[in-house]
Amino acid sequence: MVPSFEAGMALLEESANDNQEIAKGLAMANPYGAAPGFVQLRQGQGSPALSPIGMSKANSLKTWMKFLGILQIVGGALHCLSIIGIVVGWYPILLGYWLVKAASEIEAYLTTGNTESLENGIGALQAHYLMLGIAAIISMVIMVLVFVLYLILGAAMFAGIAAATP
Repeated sequence: MVPSFEAGMALLEESANDNQEIAKGLAMANPYGAAPGFVQLRQGQGSPALSPIGMSKANSLKTWMKFLGILQIVGGALHCLSIIGIVVGWYPILLGYWLVKAASEIEAYLTTGNTESLENGIGALQAHYLMLGIAAIISMVIMVLVFVLYLILGAAMFAGIAAATP
């Protein structure tokens, strides 16, 4: 016997209601607390929060990111004091900006618990590391090109010496 369309829709609706009840139950806070290092849901928010150990590490991370970001900005500004330094001075300033921005977003998360701030902080760190990765790739390509140039010039020099020797 094949169930009717209406019966199938009723079953789907009943299943959806059951799933909503399960989701509501999962969003409630754990009365026993989460084990250290595990994500715990905050009451009423339904969004993940850091454990106390994670909050402590995020606080320490925020402090060091802000310190290193300010150092990079100052170093970049010192580079920009010369004409030639302007060419490379923008890079540490940009890296420092991303670190300071990430630190301030993580600080906002630690004070308000707003997970959007945490996501923005992670996004700023992603931009920082993307810039570092691109610079590393460019540096490696330049090193390979310089190495090949040295090999070519060295071979040409030895060929010139050999040709000039009777």
